Amino acid sequence: MLVRYRPSSTCTLANLQSDINKIITGQVSIVTDLSSGADQTNSVIYGTYPTSVYTRVNGSTYTYSKVHSTEASYTHYFRLSYSASELTGFAIAQTYTSGSDTLVNSSSKTLTVSPYPYDNYYKNTIDILVTNKGFMILNPGMNCYYGIFDIGHNGVTRTYNSSMLMMGQDFNDVINYGTPNAGGTIPYSYSFDTLSYATLTTNHNAINAIRKQTASNNAVVIENPVYAASTAAGNAGSLMYGVYKLQTGLFSGVQTYKDSSNVYRLTINDYAILVD
Repeated sequence: MLVRYRPSSTCTLANLQSDINKIITGQVSIVTDLSSGADQTNSVIYGTYPTSVYTRVNGSTYTYSKVHSTEASYTHYFRLSYSASELTGFAIAQTYTSGSDTLVNSSSKTLTVSPYPYDNYYKNTIDILVTNKGFMILNPGMNCYYGIFDIGHNGVTRTYNSSMLMMGQDFNDVINYGTPNAGGTIPYSYSFDTLSYATLTTNHNAINAIRKQTASNNAVVIENPVYAASTAAGNAGSLMYGVYKLQTGLFSGVQTYKDSSNVYRLTINDYAILVD
């Protein structure tokens, strides 16, 4: 499910916190389910919510569990942190201790998501993507394009099975953008550099498709699978679920499109992220 959230001129931090929480926990299916802080007229929802995947595990902090989309025995955790006015942090962890509200084997990302109003002058949009494969939040006005995604097993994680099957990815730093291959992190996975579990920085591997067209001169959207790999794990690659590499420059900015089965994708920096 993708919620293209537009803050209203009266949107407060409390509104933003409540709406993001309701979206993650499945309490929003139509725009009128959003708070009065949302511009419900201009907000849009695509797709359906993935049931039995996300749970809020702490009533005071915004901490959530996520069940892996194909490996049901793997559950990992993430937390959203807020300042007095904005969303400012995103942490992901291998596991969680409820008694002390502690993320265990975690890494964090500093970001900014601000509830500036959506109006004729400053069309601030906050895109919130919640699928069985990952969670992502985008706020182009604040240069925020960050998400967490399930990853597949490889020969290392099958043997060292405490390794996480979830990673964080900053889409500012991918092929052709920012600092390529600097935006991916697996907080806890086996490293052959240390012969122990460690936080791994991942390379972003995908085949760049070239532009083609049909006989009727329509552009062909070629979606290639994306893999994350770390030199510390011997370049063992793991499939990033729900993330695809597109042809360079095919779409400009953050857009949506759908395939022949009417399944939507969200695009950012030549990548497509599955909405359903």
